[in-house]
Amino acid sequence: MTQDPLQKEFIKLRDQAIWLRQTVNTFNHLFDSGPETERILRESADLFFTDLNTMMQEYAVLLVCRLTGPAESFGKVNLSTQRFTKLMRKSGCLTPEIERLDARLTAYGKLLKPARNKIIAHSDLEVHVDDIALGAHGEEVTVEFLKDLQAYFDAAGNAVGVGSLDFRHAPGPGDVIDLVRKLERANDSARK
Repeated sequence: MTQDPLQKEFIKLRDQAIWLRQTVNTFNHLFDSGPETERILRESADLFFTDLNTMMQEYAVLLVCRLTGPAESFGKVNLSTQRFTKLMRKSGCLTPEIERLDARLTAYGKLLKPARNKIIAHSDLEVHVDDIALGAHGEEVTVEFLKDLQAYFDAAGNAVGVGSLDFRHAPGPGDVIDLVRKLERANDSARK
């Protein structure tokens, strides 16, 4: 099946959303799946996993800001939901639901943007010296963002003729769950 330019761009954008979701899922499996996993990571390589926690948080913020960023910046076209929503409007396939979902995704990106700008992309002296928290929000806000992300890509995919794709749970053999299991077995063997 030949894809038109709108469909091709959508697939590339959805690939970025899938990568974001995989990153979040990996983070959640490692650092938010309970005391048993926390114990396994601490016993395996505490410093490494503490560092990885920070790296993954910063990377997820960067991915969200990139995905939900402006259609253009510094005269260059960006691959973002804002751009794709504008393209859908021009092509006549934008629905009120897609527009609402894009606004919600964009709002979440704007919530995280100060952290991206002052901590991740640059090292703002005041933020670091005064320990200013940027982009802080409750877990429920992230959960809603992830629901909106899936809904946006399902609705947009249907609107442009590509269809929906559930990317909430994608990994398989060799994923983070397998890693934690292997670490647990290694830790158990080391104790014997």
